[in-house]
Amino acid sequence: MERSHRNDNERFYSYLKFYSLEDLREQGKRYLKRSNNIPMAVLGYLTPKEKREKLEIFGMINYAI
Repeated sequence: MERSHRNDNERFYSYLKFYSLEDLREQGKRYLKRSNNIPMAVLGYLTPKEKREKLEIFGMINYAI
């Protein structure tokens, strides 16, 4: 979790400028869409999106995004 927060800070909060709350929300949506499609070693080189789909298939989580 701490690494995730650090990555978010390095890739998002420290890098971009926000001009309003709505702008922050819009840029946040784009960032999450991008970051959820980056393969991660800790997830067996799956993207977070792929890992979630796999867990849903095996019934390990039972709620949708």
